[in-house]
Amino acid sequence: MTVAAIGVSASPLQAAGAEYFPLQVGNQWIYQTSTRFFNGPATVVSIPGKKAFGSTSYFIVEGLNAEPLYMRSDDSGKLFVYDERTGGEAQYADFATPVGGSYRTTADPCNATANVRARDAKLTTPVGEFTNALHVEYPAANCADAGLGADHFVPYIGLVKREGITIAGPRAMELVYARVGDVTVLTAAELSFSMALDKAVYDINGIPQMNARLTLRSTLPQPIELVWPSGQRFDLVIRNERGAEVARWSDGKAFTLIFGTERFGPGERNYTIQLPLQDKQNNRLPAGKYVAEGFLATQGEQKPYVARVGFEIIPEAQPAKP
Repeated sequence: MTVAAIGVSASPLQAAGAEYFPLQVGNQWIYQTSTRFFNGPATVVSIPGKKAFGSTSYFIVEGLNAEPLYMRSDDSGKLFVYDERTGGEAQYADFATPVGGSYRTTADPCNATANVRARDAKLTTPVGEFTNALHVEYPAANCADAGLGADHFVPYIGLVKREGITIAGPRAMELVYARVGDVTVLTAAELSFSMALDKAVYDINGIPQMNARLTLRSTLPQPIELVWPSGQRFDLVIRNERGAEVARWSDGKAFTLIFGTERFGPGERNYTIQLPLQDKQNNRLPAGKYVAEGFLATQGEQKPYVARVGFEIIPEAQPAKP
């Protein structure tokens, strides 16, 4: 159920000082929300940047609350949030609190206290099973039928499950995707196809080369079937701002005429492509905005696996006047 295997098992001593809410620009978490009766829209929590208030820098955390949160942590395991209206900061969490202990929190206006129930809680989520979750409960405070019920944090991943209280009954947020730092990627079972380019802007000097990567990834338990009408496995088309095709990777290439089928997954497969940015007459493409369209050459005209990325070619640099 996990795409990237990481160290999710840790001893209590290791977990005591672990990052239960990793703060780093670029981190992103996606949660599936659900109630007793239906699944709601996904919630995206991300850290797009930092902002300084006075001499203190805070990470901008979007999506966890209705308004962005400005957060920082210290070496003792405390997590703080800054309030622009009051010009002060308050404690959001104290991850060093021992089991059985409590701490003051501003995680929700309806809850003033958090109780630490366990550091080795067992938890099953869409992204996998954990045996080292920090289980925090929130006693009801000054709100009726509102507020937080419980949180589960996992070291080096962050919040993996949040239970809330609403007038319509319990509401849960469960992690289905996480991008934390440069190495941790978790996801629920899914099928995806994507494309990456080596640049967003290409200089027109000479004949620029585009390097692209197509990625087919499946974490579904059952394999998918790919039907190939020939030996060609992928292609890449360049379109101008009007949508007209101006270049194609497969032009001039020969492929075997062998029909075949393949069962793929679970797993990931990458296809790499290098394409000179020139037209069918081998003239370099003019400056302008373009779209790269990469796809697998499976059977059918609908292109079931296709991805598009925009890019730009800038004018040739002029030599400086003496």
